[in-house]
Amino acid sequence: MKSVHKELLRRVAAIACALAVVGLVFLFFTNDFGLVDLRKTSVIIGVGLDRSGDELELTAQLAVPQPAENGEKTQFNVISGRGATVAEALNQINVRTGFYPKLVFCELILLGESCLSGDLFATLDYFYRNEYTGLTPKIAAYRGSAKDALSVELPLGDSATDNIVRLLSEEAERSANVCTVNLNDIGEDGYSESAFSYMPYIVSEEGESAGGQNPGQGGEGGQNAGQGSEGGQGAEQGGADGQSSEGGQESASFVCNRAALFSGGRFVGTLDERLTFAFNLVNSNVRHAFIKCGEGDNMRVMGLRDCKGGRAVSVEGGAVQLKLTFSAIVRVQDGEVNPTPATEGRKQASEDEIADCRKRIEGDLKALFGRAGELGCDLFGVKNLLNKYRHAEYVASDGALAEGVTLAVEVKLKSAA
Repeated sequence: MKSVHKELLRRVAAIACALAVVGLVFLFFTNDFGLVDLRKTSVIIGVGLDRSGDELELTAQLAVPQPAENGEKTQFNVISGRGATVAEALNQINVRTGFYPKLVFCELILLGESCLSGDLFATLDYFYRNEYTGLTPKIAAYRGSAKDALSVELPLGDSATDNIVRLLSEEAERSANVCTVNLNDIGEDGYSESAFSYMPYIVSEEGESAGGQNPGQGGEGGQNAGQGSEGGQGAEQGGADGQSSEGGQESASFVCNRAALFSGGRFVGTLDERLTFAFNLVNSNVRHAFIKCGEGDNMRVMGLRDCKGGRAVSVEGGAVQLKLTFSAIVRVQDGEVNPTPATEGRKQASEDEIADCRKRIEGDLKALFGRAGELGCDLFGVKNLLNKYRHAEYVASDGALAEGVTLAVEVKLKSAA
């Protein structure tokens, strides 16, 4: 009986293996699994978008692997196409090159300053609909022309796409230096009750070397955003033959520690690096951050560990209060004007140093709240919180409950042992 049972199991296993092999063979010949024939398809690793009037200019950065026998590294070319929409611009790239540009390997979508004046989701619509684009590409805005940014030569020889993606890494986000988002995050936030979304705002370290104007602080940036299209208008055919545009001849580097804010899909302004840092403290999963506190001889750079930030809303008598909380363990990193062996051996923070650090964080969070009010955006997601935790009251007020919100800030810091 046992031998019959074993024989039956062997047959079932053999049949199952045969079916698995047949299934894998079928899938192999009917799906490319994202694999790309480099001779027939251009491998796009990053996309830049600029507007020039009613036309959209799409700049694609392509990775071109070199034959192994040459011993050369992968080369990166830049090519541009124009059209009324993203799909038309991509089709023009196909016309010019003979390659159909797939976006399965696309890691970055960079919005030039000229694109910030329009509706964000109208610009990104193609990427949500396209079957070859996932929801993981990182999204960022750039002060100037996205075409110039992708064409710039970098000191270490990397492509602009690789450099920016590295700057927007998870490690940078967990140090509260950048606010990294992808297509999925933008869609979820933009179509939430708060209708608020954000993304990193990248500037060139050389200021205007990569073209464009500085939208500055807030509302004026939304009005002037359309003026940054000059960089996209120059050298219209510059990327068509794989050559960098004129602005791309200068060596530059990028800084990604600012944020661009959108309300209802419309650009409303930016946050500087200090307010972006404060926003990240209560919005991201920060692991370890550095913050400068105090002034003059009392200036210290403090390390923040075990950071926990949060947001909550409470309703009393029809009034809404937003409570921002932050807690961390602090430790002195440096800052002694006249260090001695005794002071260098002391890394624990004194009460005065903790007080300075608390004052800095509380002040920045209050300034951030004020900035959100100036721009008219629900930066802290108050409507989302009310809809989730006080749904009946929020619906009954038809959203009016979220008006006139007051702020309470609670910052708890303690010294490392």
